[in-house]
Amino acid sequence: MKYILILSLMAGPALADYKESVNKLKENYENSEHNLKEYEENKVIVDNNLKQVDKAIKELKESKKTVQYHLKNSASNKAKLAGHKTKIDGFIKGEERSIAGEEKKLQLLMSKVQKLQKNIEQRKWNISAYNKKKEEIDQEIAAWDEQQEKIAGLVSVITKKEKAALAEKAKWTEKQKGYAKETRKWKKQAAQTKSLYRKYEKFD
Repeated sequence: MKYILILSLMAGPALADYKESVNKLKENYENSEHNLKEYEENKVIVDNNLKQVDKAIKELKESKKTVQYHLKNSASNKAKLAGHKTKIDGFIKGEERSIAGEEKKLQLLMSKVQKLQKNIEQRKWNISAYNKKKEEIDQEIAAWDEQQEKIAGLVSVITKKEKAALAEKAKWTEKQKGYAKETRKWKKQAAQTKSLYRKYEKFD
């Protein structure tokens, strides 16, 4: 009976205004629901993008660690080769001193010329072999230097990519905060408009 009385009192222009208000509430409720859905979908996209960026950052850090490890080993191996070269220089000097002493013995002891000459030839051959080895070491050192430059360049590239990935993560993090804020806002708005609509739709 109360509903009939209210509708009777609201007949005419008042009833039309009331229906328009209820329809407006319904429209607001539907818009709020639509906005909530869009922001929830956008938040899912942002969350997935952040996961991909975190994965890329992890892979870049692992690559950088591996490259730096090889760079460190390259320097150590180069130092060892340089040490071998120094030892060989000492061997060469020792052989040269031996040649000088044995040449003097050759002049003093003609009876031992053949034996001493053979020793000289052998030692010359040793020097030739040592010099050849030195050339090989020089080539290896040059190769290590080239490799070290390439590795250093690779570290630089990875570092730049890592910085870019971190910047990308910061950007998506800010967007995530924004979408989360808007999601909370529209969820609250949707609940309010839905409640208000449900309250008055029975009068329609």
